[in-house]
Amino acid sequence: MSPTIALAFTENKHTKSGWAGFSEYAKYDFDRYPHVGLLTFAGQALALLMARSYRTQGYNVHILNLNESSHDISTDIVIHKLTNVLDRAEDGDPKAVEQLQKFESFVANTPVVDPLPAVRRLLKRERTMDLLQDIIQRTRKEDVPLFHIAPFAVLSRAEILSQRYVNLVKFPAVIKHVTAASSQPAHQMAIVPSSQQLNTALTELAGPSENPSADKWFLQEWVNHDGVIFKVFVLGDYVHTVVRPSLQNITSGHGIFHFDSQKIPKSFAEDFACQSNSNVPAFATSLSSDARKAKELELDTDRAQEISRVLAKDLQLTLFGFDLIVESGTGRHFVIDINYCPGYEGVPNFHAEVLHVIQQKIQKDRKGAERV
Repeated sequence: MSPTIALAFTENKHTKSGWAGFSEYAKYDFDRYPHVGLLTFAGQALALLMARSYRTQGYNVHILNLNESSHDISTDIVIHKLTNVLDRAEDGDPKAVEQLQKFESFVANTPVVDPLPAVRRLLKRERTMDLLQDIIQRTRKEDVPLFHIAPFAVLSRAEILSQRYVNLVKFPAVIKHVTAASSQPAHQMAIVPSSQQLNTALTELAGPSENPSADKWFLQEWVNHDGVIFKVFVLGDYVHTVVRPSLQNITSGHGIFHFDSQKIPKSFAEDFACQSNSNVPAFATSLSSDARKAKELELDTDRAQEISRVLAKDLQLTLFGFDLIVESGTGRHFVIDINYCPGYEGVPNFHAEVLHVIQQKIQKDRKGAERV
């Protein structure tokens, strides 16, 4: 019987990232992956039309809707991107809790990429940084860390007003929501050049708070990295690094800078200044081609590969990405963020690589079942 793959994604994920077109690729790649069934996680009219098309080609295709009470579907593996649902369920949202319960019931006896407990650990920024700090301590060689993380603190608005961040975080710093899940607020951030500007930045970022003691925020030291960020994408054993523009070095002389991390251009050919709706200042883009190439040479590719291997093992993740920067002047490598099942934009042969991961997982599970 042909294997069935369950993709538990939102429709937006299918159409606006490297995952776009994956369904079609799996459908027509008969030579390499014959008769791979596809289960889409959408419930939209487009998905229904796709399903009908697949059935005419001999595919086992089903539409799974989290709002349905039950599902009579047999699958060989489930790949999901449910960070938003997981985050809302953790915060007590009744609908998200119900959806998650249905999903967990559906996958109770099916291999899942990746396990929900592993993904849950990345939902909150503080939790992620604590995990990274533990990994840093355990992977030190001759007291030299494999990578660094910038000092951080999670503070309520009341604690920020009382300056509890003193001796915890130096400025410039970046302030953002504590949640790291794929929601719009998670991408809204502000760079704060000095401590005197912090309260103003927070008010501009989030408005007034009804409960300053419960309103939590993630504050982390800003690490200057010359306007270049390295996006490291991991798919099982396959690792690919994409070089992207970032923000230029910040000094205390700059003003507060609010930005949406999702709207930073993914290519150096793009110019913030050309975007009429962009509020990115000139200092965010002033990087010559020679300077960019020089910065790329500072990346220790062997170190990046080792970081990928260590994170995959310790976090028990197959599909993830992380942001790596090289500090100006020191060359120290900092991991500043980890994302579960990212968009994989810019990764060559992504569809083939993810199908390879799926096949490996299915084969491993079948061999394990045979031994039992």
